[in-house]
Amino acid sequence: MRTIDKGRNMRIVLLAIAMTVPTLAFGQVTQTPEGARQFLLQVLPAGNVGIASQKEGYWNLVVKIVTTSNSDREYKSDGPDDKILTAAKKDDCSLYITTSFYELKWSSNSNADISYFTNSVGYLDIDFKKLAKAEPVGSVINLSGLAAPFRIRLPSDEMAVRVAFAMEFLRQSCDPTTSTGF
Repeated sequence: MRTIDKGRNMRIVLLAIAMTVPTLAFGQVTQTPEGARQFLLQVLPAGNVGIASQKEGYWNLVVKIVTTSNSDREYKSDGPDDKILTAAKKDDCSLYITTSFYELKWSSNSNADISYFTNSVGYLDIDFKKLAKAEPVGSVINLSGLAAPFRIRLPSDEMAVRVAFAMEFLRQSCDPTTSTGF
């Protein structure tokens, strides 16, 4: 006849329960909306993050009109990414971003392809209550639901995933309908 070691069985059951209970790894910090904001405030103005808006199917639309003897011809293309200069907390659910961008200007006194860039400053509010989605695609995050579609270009695919996760975390925490359970 076989005897049952109740103490041994109890230890096995307790070990199995302990392994299924989620625990924080040593040194891991709990994710909070404030933590997500602080992460974005550190990463976005790092000096190597680009941003662009979409208009008429182009990113940072550049329009060039070439005048010939017969007519004017319009050419459109993507422009260079703007650079994020600063990011600040506007309120619990929005960030205020300043950007340095290049405005392409064409010479008005010549038909030649003479162009020059001038530094300008732009402003953008990212309202996480209005943000529909922050989707990473490679090193780019596509933002939808704002006044215009935006993309943020980061130095690596991994950083894009982390930034998109923080943005989605804020979007969900700022969603006023979450209290409904849906």
